[in-house]
Amino acid sequence: MINLKKKKKSGENHITPDSSQDLQSILGAAVPLHRSGNISAADALYSRILSVDPDHADALHLSGLIAFQRGDNRLAVEYIGKAISRNPSAPLYHSNMGSALLNLDEYEKAVDCFEEAISLDPDYADAWGNLGNAFRGLGRLNDAVDHYRKAISLNPANAVFHNNLANIYKAEGDFGKAADYYHKAVSLNTDFAEAYLNLGSTLY
Repeated sequence: MINLKKKKKSGENHITPDSSQDLQSILGAAVPLHRSGNISAADALYSRILSVDPDHADALHLSGLIAFQRGDNRLAVEYIGKAISRNPSAPLYHSNMGSALLNLDEYEKAVDCFEEAISLDPDYADAWGNLGNAFRGLGRLNDAVDHYRKAISLNPANAVFHNNLANIYKAEGDFGKAADYYHKAVSLNTDFAEAYLNLGSTLY
């Protein structure tokens, strides 16, 4: 149960967390709700944290992630940018900022974010894969291939990486390589409808 303290002021009851430990308790209650898909409840708890500590980096980042999940990428960039200003050493913050910028077609800025995430964590497979997406958006297909391959080397079980690499080969007309990577994607994730569709069109 979250430990809250009631304070009377000017004839009203105010509920405020006792300490930073209580803010962490609220965060600890919010994250499982977020993970389970109860976004509204999680968002309310993140907002409660920020009402007490507007500089709480994790709450800012997670509020930004909720905005991203709701499709409000501008708001996501705003929140995650504030989180980064409070804690610039968190690779996840930079990577998620890059993902929001990708959705806004701001590829150059996204590249900067993913490269910063990788500089902080060179084994961050998702950041390598997303950097490939950014390079693809810029039309730098050779760079995209290199980064997808790096992502696969770090996490060979990720079907999305294989599918994205296959998309490059398909776009370049190398249907044999494309089919190989699509086959790998569907073998890793038998429910990957997009990869099945891509494989079928490639074989055709």
